Amino acid sequence: MEQFHKRVEHLCQDENLNCSVFTKKTYDQLLEQLKILKDSAACPDSSERSRLKRFAVQTVGGYERVVKNGTNLPFLHMENVFNALHQIHVQLKHPGRTVMEKEMRTKYASVARGSALLKSLIRLTKYNYFHRERKALSIIY
Repeated sequence: MEQFHKRVEHLCQDENLNCSVFTKKTYDQLLEQLKILKDSAACPDSSERSRLKRFAVQTVGGYERVVKNGTNLPFLHMENVFNALHQIHVQLKHPGRTVMEKEMRTKYASVARGSALLKSLIRLTKYNYFHRERKALSIIY
């Protein structure tokens, strides 16, 4: 799992990627900023206005999350990306990269279509899943 997070950090540093994957810390900061901006009566500056246009805060069962404005698609932070990909991988009975990419785009706003990051993450998730499965099978037998 640590290798997965290191690879995600490395991929997120690439400036050519069309995605928004946040660390837990930046995700929490964004959430707090959005709550303050939403409650604030002061006129926001241009960067704050663009943030308000792009992001919204949604409360689901007492838990607040950042969603794409105008939709209910949540943004993921880096610590949840592997779990989301793994869940989709198992739920759809181990599909290929394209099917997983389509499903990720329908459930989450973090990754855009054709993203190099998403393709790399799917590859890593499938490798980690199968590596773990092989390890478990070798212990059983």
